[in-house]
Amino acid sequence: MKKFCKIALVACFLADIFIVPVLTKLEPPKTVSTFENRTLAEVPVFTAETFWSGEYFADWSNYLSDHLFLRNGWLWAYTFYKVNVADKLVVNNVVLSDDVLLQYNAPGEVVEDYNERAENMAASLEQLKNDAASVGATLIVTGIPEQYSIFADRYPSFMESNAKKLSAVSTAYFGALDEHGVDYINMREVFEATGNVDAYYSKADHHYNLKGAYLTYRTVMDKAASLGVQGDVLTEDEFAFRELPQMFFGSRNRQLYNTTFPEKLFVYDLNEPVEFERIESGVQTASTVFKMPEESDFSVAYDLYMGGDNPETVIKTNRPELPKILVFGDSFTNAAETFFYLSFDEMRSVDLRHYTEKTITEYILDYQPDLVVYMRDDTCYLAEVGNAVFR
Repeated sequence: MKKFCKIALVACFLADIFIVPVLTKLEPPKTVSTFENRTLAEVPVFTAETFWSGEYFADWSNYLSDHLFLRNGWLWAYTFYKVNVADKLVVNNVVLSDDVLLQYNAPGEVVEDYNERAENMAASLEQLKNDAASVGATLIVTGIPEQYSIFADRYPSFMESNAKKLSAVSTAYFGALDEHGVDYINMREVFEATGNVDAYYSKADHHYNLKGAYLTYRTVMDKAASLGVQGDVLTEDEFAFRELPQMFFGSRNRQLYNTTFPEKLFVYDLNEPVEFERIESGVQTASTVFKMPEESDFSVAYDLYMGGDNPETVIKTNRPELPKILVFGDSFTNAAETFFYLSFDEMRSVDLRHYTEKTITEYILDYQPDLVVYMRDDTCYLAEVGNAVFR
């Protein structure tokens, strides 16, 4: 019996060393990990420099780790054990609380003087406001708290929430916008004023839910009306939210390999549908704002809304008596766009992380919209990259 066990142990060891790498190499390569929401390592390129520095071998280690045979199965089992058996508080950089999944923040929150960076950002936005005004457009900057930010009070008392840092950034940012005369909305104040932020945010994803997107849409439309831009506002008696039966595993849950916290997503049904045509990066596509799952699908992703992040989206409702809107920003625009198009003759949406044909200033000057809505979440108010590069 002992001899058999030794042979079995050696066999497992040899399989681990030789068979798994071979199967790893034979398995069709993947470029993206849907669960982890990240790009997987690519096959290393050999150069003399990377060879002698050791980087070439380190890159091969990362590649093999990312493309390990049955990798998702191994990671799912590991994560399931950590969450459901070991009962860990933090797993894969996700904080598990009773009712929400949160981003893990390294201890030692650093709160700086953000006034200079906020001043630079506000000055750039003032210039964008003036450029927009030169073609008759009104700019509204819309700040949205990220999920872990709005739920900062859900962190255990001994764990870092980054609340002080995000508060300092927001104070500097909106204060600078005030000084530069840039019209803005701080959606944190709006959500908190409802007394029930849980109704507007996902418990397992970093976004707000569709109800949060609708509240943001209505707040922007009210602000726009006060500034002289009046669209056809969708009121609550003109549509009904509908919960989809499929499970929604959000970005935090993907980090946990869908082992806990399933949610449901909402769509809505209009009492009187609005006909429209949709164009994606110059190509005519289906006239829909929801990427609906098949009835047989077990789960649905956040790209349900507008199909996810797109370089450029154009929706025409062919109602020339209404104004035109341009929305730009990161993924928080997606769910809000499913409402904005209903209020305008034409809605355009641009994500500067993917759209490179023009700067946003050039786009505004060429398109000449009536309203420009710039949306950012509070973790990147002062980040001068992507959708914050205006010229």
